[in-house]
Amino acid sequence: MTKFKRASSILSLFAIGLLVILSIIGCSGDNLGSTTFGKLASKGKNEYSKHCSRCHQSKLIDDNAGIYLSFYGNANSLLDEIWSMPNGGEKSNWEILSYWLVEFGWVSSNETFDLDALSGITLTAN
Repeated sequence: MTKFKRASSILSLFAIGLLVILSIIGCSGDNLGSTTFGKLASKGKNEYSKHCSRCHQSKLIDDNAGIYLSFYGNANSLLDEIWSMPNGGEKSNWEILSYWLVEFGWVSSNETFDLDALSGITLTAN
């Protein structure tokens, strides 16, 4: 077997193994299964404190934050804004968003988190 064929075989086996592992653990970013807003929100306030408060302090988690956040109109637009911030990554973004959505009564904590439905969640000033 030539070096090229051996390297190609090893690379193929590695790729297959990686695909198997990712399919087992669920690699898709939007594959949250039946995760609820409440489950994500339970970590959201802490994630905000870790990643956001150094610039925004507590202004986005105090009683008036809902008025400011409602400026974005819907949950999808707010998530787009969260993505533009330096923070902890995909799941952290979902947790922060979920915290706000539950905290300000825009969704029920028992509702299933669904990325495709975020544009239908209207952010009203409370």
